[in-house]
Amino acid sequence: MADIPSKATLAGDNVIRRLCRKLTILTVLVSLTAAPARAAERPVAAERLTIQWTEGAMQILSRTPLLKILPPTVTLPDSTNGLRGAWFEVQSDKGDVLYRRLMPAINIVFTETPLDPGSGQLSRAEAPVESQVFSVLVPASAAVKRVVFHGPDPAAKTSRTLSTEIGRIDLK
Repeated sequence: MADIPSKATLAGDNVIRRLCRKLTILTVLVSLTAAPARAAERPVAAERLTIQWTEGAMQILSRTPLLKILPPTVTLPDSTNGLRGAWFEVQSDKGDVLYRRLMPAINIVFTETPLDPGSGQLSRAEAPVESQVFSVLVPASAAVKRVVFHGPDPAAKTSRTLSTEIGRIDLK
């Protein structure tokens, strides 16, 4: 024979049911408000471009179509004059920036070298390179016309200069 639940047990069960309903409603509300952010995390059509850079000349070695979750675009000031660093921009045929990502400089490599022989301390050193192979992920879209790369001025042979356009590739 089954035990008859007490009034306290029934009251506790009702509290638990109400809490479960509130949690369900809260979960639905959170999922609705988080939906726009989650939409950006969906895989999109993209391409992995493998590129050879040699003293400012760029050549596509391969184009691989992919379905990827792309990192969000980076926002920079309207005028990138006076900025340092390296980035690439995916542009439309009108030059509008459709997508932008920061990246390591392709014309400078960074290494660690001994600060003083035998000291065990290291110093960061940079060295210009004449050629490098690298890859970037870009959105695959009919609006994409070119990829423009910005970085330290190759003539300066240092990363401590203002960024300038160091190469571009037309995709269409």
